[in-house]
Amino acid sequence: MAIPPKLRTTFNWTALCEHLDTHGWVQVPNILARADADALYRTLSGIETWHTSIGAGTQNWSVPAGADASLALGQAHALAGSQQGFAYAFEHVPGVETGMAPALASVEALVRSDGFLDIGRKLLGDEEICFADAQACRYGPGHFLTTHDDNVAGKHRRAAYVLNLTPQWRADWGGLLLFHDEKGRVTNGLVPAYNVLNIFKVPVAHSVSVVAPFAPVRRYSITGWLRTQPD
Repeated sequence: MAIPPKLRTTFNWTALCEHLDTHGWVQVPNILARADADALYRTLSGIETWHTSIGAGTQNWSVPAGADASLALGQAHALAGSQQGFAYAFEHVPGVETGMAPALASVEALVRSDGFLDIGRKLLGDEEICFADAQACRYGPGHFLTTHDDNVAGKHRRAAYVLNLTPQWRADWGGLLLFHDEKGRVTNGLVPAYNVLNIFKVPVAHSVSVVAPFAPVRRYSITGWLRTQPD
């Protein structure tokens, strides 16, 4: 059985809950023991089987690891610019969501642990949260998510989370988590910060700004949703 990374056990719950209630999102810094965060980053950065996931509207496809994704990425950019629907391009590790990626078995153990689920329950005031899924994500030049709110029928999502695992990232490299109001205006922008857990309610409109072509490193994270039941 995989041993999950160690979570912090002390938080200012009042301040975190008030921020989440006011803004719809909250950041929990230093969520993991530093040694565990470092180990998880080394694992992610050492993986070679990253597939490129691309989609726009009703079209979506996956480019296998090692294949040239430049043509597909160009098509995703064209589609994203020509329509209003959700579009995306990023890299992921197939199998993490279903426990088929042995190198990241500890990730599944982490998000399914009572400690992790309790964070969601306390922040959201929702004792029905009993499940979290996980996806290892990597963003490089040209990758993005357009505006969406994660509200999918039948998924029972209460909140989304992003565990940031890039040691150093600059705002001018892009890849910012942006939140939008009902008129499409950006209300807040979060720079990926190392070992910080972002949690935001579903539905809250958000996007990830396109990563700049000159970004010298990849943006790593573990993402998923806190849910009241699995599929």
